[in-house]
Amino acid sequence: MELSNVLDVANLFVYGVDTNVIGDAMPVNLDQGVDKSGTQTSLLVHNANKEYRIWVYDSVQEQWEDYGQLESTQRAFTFPWIENYTKIFFEAINPTASQELRLVGMGGNVLIDGDPSDGITSSDTLFGDEGLSSLGGSGIISAGPSGPSGPSGPSGDDAFTTFIEDGNGNIVPTADAQYNIGEAGSRLGDLFTANITTGDLLLNNKSPENPNIVDGTSGIWRIQEGENDLFIINEVNGKRYKFSLIEITQ
Repeated sequence: MELSNVLDVANLFVYGVDTNVIGDAMPVNLDQGVDKSGTQTSLLVHNANKEYRIWVYDSVQEQWEDYGQLESTQRAFTFPWIENYTKIFFEAINPTASQELRLVGMGGNVLIDGDPSDGITSSDTLFGDEGLSSLGGSGIISAGPSGPSGPSGPSGDDAFTTFIEDGNGNIVPTADAQYNIGEAGSRLGDLFTANITTGDLLLNNKSPENPNIVDGTSGIWRIQEGENDLFIINEVNGKRYKFSLIEITQ
């Protein structure tokens, strides 16, 4: 079966309706499950506070295998396609009527087909990277110009997900040095972290105005690293300085 163009519809699946994607028992045949496309590397799963047992089809062993459990607290999960996996199916644990699950193919299209023998790929069986929105107000960052929006989740302007979970519990952007967290008028509060790894360190208490407690002025300074020195640049007047460093030899 060949894939057609990416459509931004039907990336939301409902228990009791989309039985070839979500069921209340393990899959028993190849009519069930979401098929991996040839160019797809992973599947982004947005979960609306429900538990699922994940089943994958191993094309080498020619059988469905228990991949593990998706907990209700895991609102976003990235499933990596490995070489032998060709299908994925979600068994709902303690299902409720009309519970929802949103799936988005990363790096390619995703195709589901309830009846492979009919040779038909209809518009409601294809979904891809576009049209993603969040399932609710849980802070999952997502985007989609034409995908259906959740009741209170944020939506964006770009046709791709900005941040994803990498499968190891890390939140990573989908592009290097392209996206910000917060902005001048909508900042975070305190940030508590063990280490900070960064490029330039930009210190700015002018936007918004927040004068220091020593002389009551504000400014914008940038700290940069050299091979043997640390430099600091006044971004307001352009003057440049370097730190006086004392080497410790013991």
